[in-house]
Formats: sequence, C-alpha cells, structure tokens
Amino acid sequence: MNIGIKKIILYSLNFLINVYLDEHQYVLEVLQDTPSALNNVLLMMGDFNIKDNDWDPSFPHYSLHSDDLLTIANSFGLDLFSSI
Repeated sequence: MNIGIKKIILYSLNFLINVYLDEHQYVLEVLQDTPSALNNVLLMMGDFNIKDNDWDPSFPHYSLHSDDLLTIANSFGLDLFSSI
C-alpha cells in the first residue's frame, strides 16, 4: 500500500502602506487603482495632507479629498483610526 503525503505550505503576505500626499493628491489617483492589485493590507498610514473635520474636530472645513481617502481605505477593508 502506497500512502502519499503532501506538504501544504500556506503563505501570508501582508502590506503596510505609508503615504505622503503632496498638494496635488496624485497618490490618491494611484491608490484608487491599487486595491485590486493588493490583498491583505493591514495598515495605511502617513502624512495625507488632507485636513478635515472628520478626524480633526478643531478644523472647521470638510475636504472632498477625504471622501476619496475613505473610499480607498474601505476598498482595502480598513477602518479609520485617529489619535485625536
């Protein structure tokens, strides 16, 4: 009797994304095309240069770029975490 044993190896590849947005918010455009290429994003952090009262209650305005950033984060399955 011949019993075959197969070794199963599971790989887990996770991503941390560090973002710096300049005044043109070009990285938002790149990230909007990225979710389909990256799975398992654990953390997206950085200097987003997007001021908004959603994460800084002392800031008096709302930014349209914050909607884009939140949509991108949601597409990666991430939630907003703010130290404020």
